[in-house]
Amino acid sequence: MFQSTRSLTGNFCASISFQADLRLTYAFIHGLTTGEVRDCIARLRQLTSLATMPTFIPAILLEQRESTCRRSLTDCQSSIAKVESETGLRTQWWVLREKRIPKVTLPVLNTVDFEQITQDLTSASTKLAYVRYRCKTYLPILDSMDQINKEAVENAPLDKKKDWEQAELYLSNMIGRLRAVMECTLARIAYQTARAEIQRQTVSKVDGYKDVDLTWLFYP
Repeated sequence: MFQSTRSLTGNFCASISFQADLRLTYAFIHGLTTGEVRDCIARLRQLTSLATMPTFIPAILLEQRESTCRRSLTDCQSSIAKVESETGLRTQWWVLREKRIPKVTLPVLNTVDFEQITQDLTSASTKLAYVRYRCKTYLPILDSMDQINKEAVENAPLDKKKDWEQAELYLSNMIGRLRAVMECTLARIAYQTARAEIQRQTVSKVDGYKDVDLTWLFYP
């Protein structure tokens, strides 16, 4: 049995069971978007040779969830970069891209809505924390799926073992790719979280001292 409750995009849930003697999977899936339904059906048709494996459908669903996590992470990164671009409150990683960032002056800072910027950074940080939670949740599920597939092959009839070994190998590679991407996503989340925190601290200082010389806060 595989179950989930919520997704990044809505009230996604899935209940999946596998009947080992008949090699049949029964699934009830609710809350997918129209695009996700279309993609899921296309993926099921593409990988029908794997249908006898117990984690076939969960692997496809986790592919979609992982993709959603990456898109959310990209949105967060764009939000943080937008703050840096609008305020000119750049840190050292912007040194080689200075032409893209406005020169920091008090007139520029006086036009900045620091309350809105703080809200944007808080929103990005909250979303980053949620994406991190999702990835941390998915990784042990992937480990369990690998073990389930191996046990299924061990218990397979001799006349079917070769086919199931091939299916297990494909799914193992698929799961390994998902695991690697999620681990990379976690590393990116750590970086973007630190980046947002630095911006929040700098914005807080600037907002509190807008009428004094702030040039010491910025890189030349």
